[in-house]
Amino acid sequence: MVPANLRPFITPSIRRVYIDPPTTSQGDDTPDVNEQPSTAGSSRTAVTSELSRLRAENLALRNNYAMWRKRAEMHGAANLGLLNFARVVRDQASHLARERDELQTRCLSLKRKVEDYE
Repeated sequence: MVPANLRPFITPSIRRVYIDPPTTSQGDDTPDVNEQPSTAGSSRTAVTSELSRLRAENLALRNNYAMWRKRAEMHGAANLGLLNFARVVRDQASHLARERDELQTRCLSLKRKVEDYE
């Protein structure tokens, strides 16, 4: 229901973020938890804080999406109502124009009858 020129402003740009789980294989360059506890603990804290930040950002994006979707639906409903109203007015105008033409025709025929009687 949203015109194509307004879609970029209504649909938020969303990017997918994938977080790979840490692996414990021996061939990895990541430090083992048992070998370097201070580095592993700080990296876990960094990952946890990044994860919580991304979750908060995701929640904010979902809230914005819901708000913009609701606005788009309201806008679409309003436009649909206006289009229906315009169609009704157009139909009424054409009906009145036909009625006017019929009355003009009857009026002319009555004038001719009056002129014939005189």
